[in-house]
Amino acid sequence: SFYLRMEQLATWMKHSGESVRGTTAGEWPEQCNVPVTRKDSTLYLHLDWLFSDKVVLKDVDEPSSLIHLRTGSAVSFHYQDRILSFTFDKNLKTIETDVVKVSFE
Repeated sequence: SFYLRMEQLATWMKHSGESVRGTTAGEWPEQCNVPVTRKDSTLYLHLDWLFSDKVVLKDVDEPSSLIHLRTGSAVSFHYQDRILSFTFDKNLKTIETDVVKVSFE
């Protein structure tokens, strides 16, 4: 129902809202195979619930961390030749869009 969906959206905004508030569009699909938003030097990678491939972000500096916003847990990644890649843990997926925060500090 409408009210249930609004409740789900409110919950998502509590943990992942920073990925859409005050951000601009990132380099998608040119640089990454999932939608990207950007705030300053931070990137947010948006993984649809059906996405199950390896995430690839090209032509970037090495990040200091990747964090799954819903759980706050670190995401393991591989970085080589200015290419960042990782496979999101399928056990963490829900039907909502998962967001991975990529920090460069």
